[in-house]
Amino acid sequence: MGVTISKQIGLKCRCGAESVLSAWDTVNVTDNPELKSALIEGRLWTHRCPSCGVEAPVPFPLLYQDMSLPGGPPGASLMVMLSFDEDFDPTELDAGMSDEQFLSRMGAQTTRLVRSHNALIEKIHIAESGLDDRSLEVLKAVVRKQVPSMQEPELLFNGREDDGAIRMVALTPEGPRGVTVPLEEYERIHGMLVGLYGALAFVRWAEVGRQFGEQVLGKLG
Repeated sequence: MGVTISKQIGLKCRCGAESVLSAWDTVNVTDNPELKSALIEGRLWTHRCPSCGVEAPVPFPLLYQDMSLPGGPPGASLMVMLSFDEDFDPTELDAGMSDEQFLSRMGAQTTRLVRSHNALIEKIHIAESGLDDRSLEVLKAVVRKQVPSMQEPELLFNGREDDGAIRMVALTPEGPRGVTVPLEEYERIHGMLVGLYGALAFVRWAEVGRQFGEQVLGKLG
């Protein structure tokens, strides 16, 4: 791992024109920082027809790697696999690695599996903000429980205020709706779950999303 890899895929526009798109299998932003903004802004998955100029999203799976994570402890890294295949086994990414090798890097490396572009981008922002995505998903579950209007929409981390407070945005049919949660609430949840996370640390390529947050909150009662 640690190498940016792409392949060319053929596309045919509705106007009939044929062209190719670079589909990235692996994006290493440590070695290729210019790809990071393209990924976050969605340009990496957007194709513009050279004939008619129409732009369209072209979803494809990829492995995101940041081997020198800003905002993290020394040696911290983030690896997130975006897959649209429900049967995909992300442990294949660790083929040839012994348990000892895997555990030796657990202190600083975060490996996650996500199912959408939004989730991938959110994982990047969470890690770079110095937060734990597991605690944040539980915090989201608390927000959904306490604010009925937040139960249905997708709820995403949206940065931090100057005082450390956590911003979230709900993607409602009427448009984005924001909510801000005091940092103390996140810290309270994180403090309660540190012991549980010790066990979860041994799960390779964990899928930490809404279901995870609600299951953990359910166990906390």
